[in-house]
Order: sequence, then structure tokens, then C-alpha cells
Amino acid sequence: MTDGFKNTLAWLLIGTIGVFIAMNWASASFTGADYLPAGNDSFYHARRILDTWQDPGAFFEFDPRIHVPEGSWITWPWLYDYSVARVLRILVPPESGADPMKVLVYLPVLWAYVTVGLVLAIAINLGLSRPLQILAGLAAALLPLNQVLHGVGRIDHHFMEYTFVLLTLLGGLRWLKAPRDRGRAALLGLTLGLAVGFHNGMFVLQIPVLGTLFILWMRREMPPASATAFFAGFLMLGTLLVVVPSQPFLNGEFLYYLLSGYHLYIALCTALIALFMAGGEFSWTRLAIMAVAGLVMLVPIVGQMQLASDFFAHRGTRLSVITEARSLLTMAAKPRGIREISGIYSYLVFGLPVIFFGLLFWLIRTRDRCVTFFAIFSLFGLTLLVQQFRFHYYGSFALYLPCLVAAQGLARRFSNHGKGILLATTMAFVAAFYLPIHGRLSPQLTAGLDAHYNVVKGLMPELKERCRKQPGVVLAWNDVGHYIRFHTECSVIANNFLLTPQHSDKVREIDQLVSMTVDQLLDARPDIKYILAHYPTFVRFESDGGIRLLNEDDLTMANYEKPLFIGLLSEKNPETAFPRLEFVRQVVLRMDGQESVAARLFAVRDPEAGSGASTNPSAQGTRSRP
Repeated sequence: MTDGFKNTLAWLLIGTIGVFIAMNWASASFTGADYLPAGNDSFYHARRILDTWQDPGAFFEFDPRIHVPEGSWITWPWLYDYSVARVLRILVPPESGADPMKVLVYLPVLWAYVTVGLVLAIAINLGLSRPLQILAGLAAALLPLNQVLHGVGRIDHHFMEYTFVLLTLLGGLRWLKAPRDRGRAALLGLTLGLAVGFHNGMFVLQIPVLGTLFILWMRREMPPASATAFFAGFLMLGTLLVVVPSQPFLNGEFLYYLLSGYHLYIALCTALIALFMAGGEFSWTRLAIMAVAGLVMLVPIVGQMQLASDFFAHRGTRLSVITEARSLLTMAAKPRGIREISGIYSYLVFGLPVIFFGLLFWLIRTRDRCVTFFAIFSLFGLTLLVQQFRFHYYGSFALYLPCLVAAQGLARRFSNHGKGILLATTMAFVAAFYLPIHGRLSPQLTAGLDAHYNVVKGLMPELKERCRKQPGVVLAWNDVGHYIRFHTECSVIANNFLLTPQHSDKVREIDQLVSMTVDQLLDARPDIKYILAHYPTFVRFESDGGIRLLNEDDLTMANYEKPLFIGLLSEKNPETAFPRLEFVRQVVLRMDGQESVAARLFAVRDPEAGSGASTNPSAQGTRSRP
């Protein structure tokens, strides 16, 4: 068998393992009757994708039905949702009458073949032996973090961000192995340019590439000017290809959280700095010139850097309680946190300090261009991985690939003990992955991957029908904004977009609105047609009728003791207690042997229709078990 055949066979077999692991999330998406997105943001992606699948001309970058009455730009770029919708349109033509969700929920699963293949290609370019290449591929397939990316229904764009992280690492290794190769330089530049079309924040991938070029420049090992020019040119070309169609760019926006002139400016700065370094050998004079130029380049983006720091520091409203925004250390410090992070990151996470300082040691000692780039890229990824859970795909590869590179180095240095080193490495990986993976096989997950969704999903069919007949604004906590937008034609005041100043303002607006009485609310906001009252976090219903939050370390009940929602949920006779509201339906949860109302849906009465009690048969309610 040729090496190519062996590589292909390994890719198909290991990729299939990755698909099998991802399929174990099926219970989060398939309810027995419907296919659902898995995860809060996946619901909004699915809405935009399905609208575009039905009619490509319906694709929207500005949504007037969120953050009403102003509406807002979607902070996700156009390329991911639009591309998935076009692919889905080919796989499931609208005229076929088939349910597109039956296919859409499996696209992230099948993409595991792509990411596993990229990890195997990276392992080959790092010079790993075939057994270690197989271990690298298995780590990519089995790592629980990658199940989070590729699970059934995980329509969120994070698996594509992970793909571009791996593509950048692979492209950088290939170019630096042959620094005169213009084609490889161009491919890396194009990858970096296109990346921002899948997520606005992926311009940060230019940082480790530029950092590597800077170190090579200082060593007087900079790639030739001709190849660097191709890198810079295709970086600009790729960025232009995705930025120019973006409506925020066409409107003249310059914001890091929208695909706009900001991203074109960042690419231009990266290209100019790379060309400057390639244009002459390192000297202290040239370094001083570049430093001054760099400071000048920072001036237009200082304000955007401040906004980005607010996100990292959790200064935005509700950010501190969003799982995606929690740091690794914060997660570890919680009760049972060590068990939680080991089940997500694998036991390799406990070797993170050793891996980090080992990479620093390599960076200081090595003169190899590829090792330099790999060390810088891995250090960059691990730094982001520690900062917030949502950044894990930037550094998950660095939990295992540096270990395998180290094992390869030891095997070469102590060639007489090569098999023993391979056996020890294999056993260490088995120990690191066995229990975390065992806990990920056939889990019973909540529908939509969110307990909040399970509380309100029983209200959605009725709300959908009413919104079809009479669209309007639904007042609800931001946690369910995406669910309302997915299921209905109604609008919401806030959702789990928590990135921009407007997003924070709209969450605070909800806090203010639910501090009012029913009459105060309806007088202040006549556009509100429905109220979906529910508890904003996980609660325990006490025997005396009181309510206690289960995660009191994050929130206190005082934050949510608002007269509106508490009154709507605790009222014994909701059919007659609120003359200006029609009681539609409720959800009753059974916890600790008792039943308690967890959510209620009300419709605002037409003032001309009178105020009689509801005769809606659906007002009998639904029961749900979280």
C-alpha cells in the first residue's frame, strides 16, 4: 500500500469514529417527532439558514425583529449562514416538500471528516511517525470539545471557526517548510482573508502568523519578498471577497463586531507590515520605523480595542453568567468544577501548564521555522482557550499535538527505546480520554441542549399560531429570544446576542420593563402583544411556595424579584386576575414531588374586545419535566 492510500484509509476510519462520537448528541436534537437545533445560538442560525433556503433573496444581515423597535445588525458575518443555506438548497430542494432540518442537523456531524483530516495533515507536516499521526487523529475525533462542535443539531458556526484555525496552522507549516513557494504563501493569505467571513473575530488568526514572521525577520530568516508579496496580496484578496458583499461595509461601518471596513483595515496593516519586513533585513533602525508605524496604525482601532476588552472582561450585561464566556479557571473553581472540565477538555487539561512552558522552551531554543510557528500558534491558542470556553477551538489541538511532537523528539533521541516511548504515549492518551469519552457515549441530553428551552417549548406552538395571525413584540427574558425568533414571526426586545453596547442596553431595558406592573408596562409599550413569563435561570420550588435559585453563585434572587413576572407566575387565578391580559397557556414543572408553575404565556387584549375571562381550551396548561 502506498503512503497516500494509508493516509486516506486512516482518515476515513478515524473520521468515522469522529462522526460516531458526534452522533451521540442525537438526543439534544431529535425529540422523536421533530429535529431541533442544539444550543441557544444554533436556533438563530437555523432561522436565518432556513429563511435563505426557502428564498435566497430573503437572506438578511439586519434583523428588524430583534432588539425592537430599533432592530440591529447580525454580528455574525454573512458567509456561513448563506453558504450552508445554498448547500442545503441543493441537498433538499424546497419544491421536494422534505423537511430541511432532517439534513441540516447532520451537516456539523459530517464535517468531522474535514477537521479530522486537517489534524492528520498537520501531524504529517509536523513530521510525526504514522503511529503518532493516528494518535493525533484519534485525539481530534475523541476529544469531548470536538463533540461540542460537531454534535447533531450543533448548527452554530464554531465548527467552521475550528476549521479555519486548523487550516491556518496547516497553511503556515506548509509555507514555512518551503518559504519560497508562492502558491503556499498565497493559500495561507487567502485562508486568513476568508476566515473573517465565517466569524468577525477570526482576524486574530493573523496575530500568530505575523508574530512568527517577526521572529524570523529578527533571525534574518524571513521568507523571500516575492513569496511574502503573494501572502499579502491574497490576504487582501480573500478579505475583499468576503467584506465587499457585506452590507455593514457598504454602509461605511468600521466595527470589529461587524464584517466591515475594520477587517479590511486589519488585513491591510498585516500585509504592509509583512511586506516591510520582507523588504529589508532586520536592523534596529528598521525596527524603530516599524514600531512607530505600528503605533500610528493603532490609532483608528483604539476604540474598537476597548469594546473588545469589555467582552473579555465580562463588562457587558449578563456576560458573566453565559457559559460560553466563562474562563477555564472559573469553571474549575465551581463545585465539581474539576470533574466538569476534565469531562469536557479531557484529563490532558491538567497538563496544560507543562505544555505551555514546554512550548515556551521550544520557542526559545529552536531555530526551525516550522517549530517556531507551531510553538507560537499553540501558545496563542492555549491563551485563548484558558480565557473563555467559547475560544476552546483556538487551542484544543494544543492539548495533544505538542505532547505527540515531544514524544517524537524523545523517540528520535532515544532510538533504542522508541517502542517503549510510543507505548507509554499511547497508554497516557488512553488514560486521558477513557473516562471523559465514556461519559459522552449515549448521554441523555435535554431537547435543544438547554433547560430553558425545555421550560418554554410547550408554549411555542400556541405562540407561533398567534404570531402568524397577529405579529407583535413578545416580552420575555433574553435567554429565550432566539427560541421565539426561530419558532414564530414575532419580535423580541433582547436575546443572547451580548456583544455590542446596544445588546447590553436591551437586556437592561427588559430588566426595567419587568419591574413595572402590568398596567404600567402596557401603557409604556403598546407594541407588546404577548408576555412569556418564566424564571430566568434554574430554580428549586420550596415546600412553602418560595423559590430558590440553584446557581446562587452566579445570580441572586434579588436580581429577578420583579413585580411583573413574579406576579404573573404566582397568581392562583391568572384567567381573571389581569383584565388587560388573556391567559393562554402555562407550563407546570414537577420538582421534588410537587408541581409548580414555571412559565406562562399571556396575550394582550384588544381594548375594544372587552376583558372577559379566557375561554381558550389551551389554557389548561402543559406539564414538563426538566
